Amino acid sequence: MEILFVAVVVVSAYTFTNILAQPEMIFGWYADLIDRLPNWIAKPLGKCDLCLSGQLALWGYVVAFYDTYSVVVHYLVVLFSIFFLHVFKKLMTL
Repeated sequence: MEILFVAVVVVSAYTFTNILAQPEMIFGWYADLIDRLPNWIAKPLGKCDLCLSGQLALWGYVVAFYDTYSVVVHYLVVLFSIFFLHVFKKLMTL
């Protein structure tokens, strides 16, 4: 079940930052809004797809798996979410 969660996080973070938050798209206004913030807060809020995937995995895992929570699995879910998004981006540029 966690691998499906990681896949959803990866696709969501990539789609949001690279498609939906672009100028003239539905969340273009949000990208303009977070561009005014310092990078240390703007990146995890959606300016950086890798940072957003880490945040989605970090907080989403707690919500989705609170009844079977494991610190080790939580760490691995965050790690794999960032890693698989990085791999996905490399594959998209081939």
